[in-house]
Amino acid sequence: MAILVISLSYKSQVGIGTATPKSTLDITAKNATGSSTNTDGILIPRVDRQRALSMTSVEPSTLIYVNNISTGTAIGQASNIDAVGFYYFDGSTSKWTKLSTDSNIYNANGSLTGNRTVVQGANTLAFTGTQVNAVSVDGNTLSVDAANNRVGIGTTTPDTKLTINTPDNSFGLNHTNGSVSLKSYIGGGVVSLGTTTANDLRFTTNNTQKMSITSAGNVGIGTSTPDSKLTITAPDNSFGLHHTNGSTSLKSYIGGGVVSLGTTTANDLRFTTNNTQKMSITSAGNVGIGTVTPQKTLHVSGSLQVTNELNVGGDVSTAGSPGIAGQVLKSNGPGAPPTWQNLAGVPSSIGTVIAVNGQFLVAQEIIVQMTSDFTAMPLSQTGNIPAAIGNLNNKIVDNENLYTGTSSSNSFKVSADGVYQITMNAQLSTTDNPNGTPTMPVLGIWDDTINAWVARVNDVYWAGSVPVAGGEPRQTYTLITSIPMVASHIYSFRLGNTREVTVRHLSSGSTGSGPVTQMSVKRLK
Repeated sequence: MAILVISLSYKSQVGIGTATPKSTLDITAKNATGSSTNTDGILIPRVDRQRALSMTSVEPSTLIYVNNISTGTAIGQASNIDAVGFYYFDGSTSKWTKLSTDSNIYNANGSLTGNRTVVQGANTLAFTGTQVNAVSVDGNTLSVDAANNRVGIGTTTPDTKLTINTPDNSFGLNHTNGSVSLKSYIGGGVVSLGTTTANDLRFTTNNTQKMSITSAGNVGIGTSTPDSKLTITAPDNSFGLHHTNGSTSLKSYIGGGVVSLGTTTANDLRFTTNNTQKMSITSAGNVGIGTVTPQKTLHVSGSLQVTNELNVGGDVSTAGSPGIAGQVLKSNGPGAPPTWQNLAGVPSSIGTVIAVNGQFLVAQEIIVQMTSDFTAMPLSQTGNIPAAIGNLNNKIVDNENLYTGTSSSNSFKVSADGVYQITMNAQLSTTDNPNGTPTMPVLGIWDDTINAWVARVNDVYWAGSVPVAGGEPRQTYTLITSIPMVASHIYSFRLGNTREVTVRHLSSGSTGSGPVTQMSVKRLK
């Protein structure tokens, strides 16, 4: 037999299962603890969805349990009833609302009623999806394309990892620390990327600055401090500027204190003004002014004005002759440089005038003397090659500047193939004279190109066993002859002997001393 205990207190509080209710309605379990199998609780009215939809004048906070959603439809005040469960009537919306919902907050639309903060701590927050516009903020303000792993700003259909879509004449990207700003801009058919503050724009690779654009507009490659509109800084012995179409290349180069600008392929280098070619350097080395097909090392198609001296002759490292007042420039035929000549046809430079092929020429002439004594080592110490006589440094005549003399050697060339007169006078002495035995020095002209004598004189040197008063015995050797010589060979004055021999600078006697050794070469024809 069941007994229902209901208590009504003087405070208008109702207690079920308790004589001391603590609220307007206080229901106390019959068996609050223990292992009793009796059922304790409140059984809320159970209705189907059709009944919940049909109720009228429902008071807010009314609680029901919907046990069947196969009846009725989710419309009107029953629009939220989509599953079996507890619902309460929300007076603000006039709809039945779930008393409790699934923990998944994304199953229904909603609105924030205030600012919210999510504290993640050490936890992560991830969104996954497979749609093109999987996540968006305010339409196309921000869109995440989960299908293609792209992000769009200003677009819901990004076509790259990050696509920024803005109206014309507006900025897109902005990276700033508050005082320096990097921005992108599109307007009027132009795309810009750079600083919007008075700061440099630098480009790096491998975390190293490679190019810089200063706020003044200077561009630096290899430098962050360009001092001109374009400054290229590179190590020594390296290229800088390179312009190519794949087969023709124009490059700049700095190395060994030299600056070069030109082609690195077998192509001409042309210089233009007003988009018209004015000068050309061919791959063969010819320079054309007014022509792109120069026929000689320098080809001028047009007028030529000389406002200073005109030098003729010389070589790659020596200036030619400017001539003297009144002389004229005379052609010497194909392959030969022109020369300055007097109007009468008689040359006036130093030397002897000769006639060659109907022309008056100043014969090449070399006359040299010694500045001090020179000792030639024996052939056994020179590889059996006669020694080039040193200290022949006093040039009396060298009208074509083709002679070179040092303290240990000498050499010369002739300017043209021809016959040359050789005159050599030398005073020799030696102390390398064991037991007074004779020796036979050889003096002459040596062809360095073919390593052979072309003119020579030799004689027995018999000094005796006892030096004469004032020094060892001395003997003078003289060579006067004429020989053919060629411009392509190198020659030298030489001395050869089996013993050490000294060539004397001066001849000395009781009345004084004077030059004695002299060598000369003069063209005859």
